Formats: sequence, structure tokens, C-alpha cells
Amino acid sequence: MNIAVSKEIVDALATTAERLGMTQYALANQLLGVGLELVGQGYNASQIRDIALFYRVMTELETVPVPGRLLDRMIVEMYRTNPEAVGKAWCEAGRMLASYIKAFFGGLEGAAALVPYIVKAVPAKRFEVKVGQRLQPQRSRRRLQHGERRGDRERRQVHARRARLRGQGGRDGARRVEGPRR
Repeated sequence: MNIAVSKEIVDALATTAERLGMTQYALANQLLGVGLELVGQGYNASQIRDIALFYRVMTELETVPVPGRLLDRMIVEMYRTNPEAVGKAWCEAGRMLASYIKAFFGGLEGAAALVPYIVKAVPAKRFEVKVGQRLQPQRSRRRLQHGERRGDRERRQVHARRARLRGQGGRDGARRVEGPRR
């Protein structure tokens, strides 16, 4: 039986088979077998491509599958013990993920195709991604006083806050620490 395919596919098959040290027949047989198995499971060609991309991203990010409830418990317990460390770890992970998305996809728009698979992999009740324009920070509209430079007001506020904290503990500089307000 012969199957008609485009010249580009034939050339790619020949190049890939040679690179892998396989015959074109063996490679075509293997690829068609796997592809037909996945189509039989309800996937279409673009979903198969996206799933392969998702798998690549997950392995490159060294993602470890952990049951969602276990992960939730671990985060809650760690947060109780050391909230700063949890916040720092999530910030580092966010920066790493953002740099990976920027390098691999060119931006969030390129990574948006993976959202349907991330939704299934991330234990969240609701997961939504909106891609839009980057918001520019608003510039302060406050006019400067004569001789005042930008940032002077903020510096004065920081110094005043520090002075208030120093004044709470007496002459030795010890600070009064209050528990969380409820």
C-alpha cells in the first residue's frame, strides 16, 4: 500500500530517518502508529503538538508531579513557619517562569496555547489568563516645591517612619513588636 504525502514531508522523513539511523519505513511506521493511537484516544493533530510542547516545557522547568492536596498542605505548613521564605520562593519561581516564557515563546501571547493543558495540570478551582498590553506606571502628578527634587518627599516619609520606630523602644533603640491584628 502506498500513501501520498507532500514533498516536504517526504524530505523531512528522509532527513530525520537518516539522522536517527532508521529506515524511512521504520520511522514512518512508528510515527503513524503513535499518531493513530493518540487520535484513537480523542486527540487531534494540533493537540498532539501542544501536548508535546507542554511536556517539553514541564521537563525543561524540572516540574515534579505532586498531588495537589499534598502541595497545598506543604505550602500552608511552610507559610506558618516562615512566610518570608514562602513569598521569596514564589517570587523566584515567578521570575524563572517569566524569563523562560520570554526566552522560549517570546512572550505570554506565544505561551497562551498551553493554557488548556496547564488548567488540567494545576490544582486550581479557576484558572484564567488574559494577555493584553503591558501597563505603564503612572507618573505622579504632584508638582515639586521650589528646590525640591523627585524622591525627596518619599525619603522624608521613610526617615519619619524610622524615627517613629526608634522612638517606640526607649533610649536603647529596642522596638516594641506587636502581634498580628485580628
